[in-house]
Amino acid sequence: MTKKREKDILLLNSEMNFKSLLEVIESVPSRKRNISIETQDRDKNFRDIVMHLYEWHAMLERWYREGMDGDSPFMPAPGYRWGNIKLLNL
Repeated sequence: MTKKREKDILLLNSEMNFKSLLEVIESVPSRKRNISIETQDRDKNFRDIVMHLYEWHAMLERWYREGMDGDSPFMPAPGYRWGNIKLLNL
C-alpha cells in the first residue's frame, strides 16, 4: 500500500507543479511569451524551458521502459556521463 500511496503523491505533485509552470507562463502577456533574452545561459525563452523538461521526461520514461524490459539503460544518455551533464543539457 505504501508504494501505491507514494506513486499517487508523486503524480499529484507532478500535476500541481506542471499547473504552476503553466500559470507562470500564462501570467506573462501573450505578446511577450515568444521573446528570447540575450544570455550565455542555456534557456533563452519559455520554449527552451518546456522542451528541456520534456526531453528529461522522455529520458526518464526510456530508462524505466528499458529497465522493466530487463535491459540496463544507458544513463544519462549514449555518449554522455553524469560528469558532463551540462553538455547533454545543451
